[in-house]
Amino acid sequence: MRNPTPFIKKMHAGGMMPIFFHPDAEVCLDLLHAAYEGGVRVIEMVNRGKEAKAIFPKIRAAAERLPGIYLGAGTIYHPFEAEEFIDMGLNL
Repeated sequence: MRNPTPFIKKMHAGGMMPIFFHPDAEVCLDLLHAAYEGGVRVIEMVNRGKEAKAIFPKIRAAAERLPGIYLGAGTIYHPFEAEEFIDMGLNL
């Protein structure tokens, strides 16, 4: 692997990375907290629903209160989508 980002390094070190999306922000927040309590420190929310861009900032805000967590976003098809998620606090 050439020049992996800190996120990629954490993903490999963790041995697993749950990915998720649900149109209900509360379900997403519950999943984030349950994964964290279970020892997961790298998690990815996928951009697969029209609600994803509205939910991601809520997930990011909750992740700020969880020491050591890395939050990524997946299902990014266009550079402008990547920029939107980076602007919302995506870990690289």
